[in-house]
Amino acid sequence: MSLEIVPYKAEHAIEIIERQPRQPCLQINQNAKEWAKYLEVVGPAVTGLWNGNLAGAGGLMFNGPYSGVAEAWCLFGHDVDEELVSVRALWAKESKRQLEAWIEEHKLVRIEANVRADFEHGKRFVEFMGLEYESTRPKYYSKELAGLMYVKIIER
Repeated sequence: MSLEIVPYKAEHAIEIIERQPRQPCLQINQNAKEWAKYLEVVGPAVTGLWNGNLAGAGGLMFNGPYSGVAEAWCLFGHDVDEELVSVRALWAKESKRQLEAWIEEHKLVRIEANVRADFEHGKRFVEFMGLEYESTRPKYYSKELAGLMYVKIIER
C-alpha cells in the first residue's frame, strides 16, 4: 500500500474532526465548518489517504498582510492511528516534502505554526518539519491553555 496525496477539500477536515483526531479538543461546530471551507481558498493544501482512510490534511494560510509569510496547519487522522507507525511516518515525510515545495513555489521567508502547549504529538511534528519554538502565547486556546508559536525562517 502507499500513501495517496489528493487536493484538500473541506469535507476532509470535517471528517477528521468528527472522528476525533489526535489533536485535543477539536470539535465540529459552525466555526469549525467555516474554518474547513476557508482552508480551501486561503492557500495550498493537500490530504493524505491510506487505504481510502484519511491519514491527515495540511496546508498553508496566506492570510496576513506580509508577502513571504504563511501559517501552516495540519490535522492528523484518527483512522490510521491503529495502523503501523510507518503510515504516520509516511504522512510526516510527505508533509515535509510538500512544505519545502511550497516554500520555493511561493518564495516564503517565514512559516508560522501554533501548537497547543499540551499537544506533544503536534510539537514533535512541527519540529520534524523544521520549525523551531519561538514563543509562548498565554491563553491562546483558552483561559487555562497556552499556545506555542513555532517558526521556520528561510534566508533568501
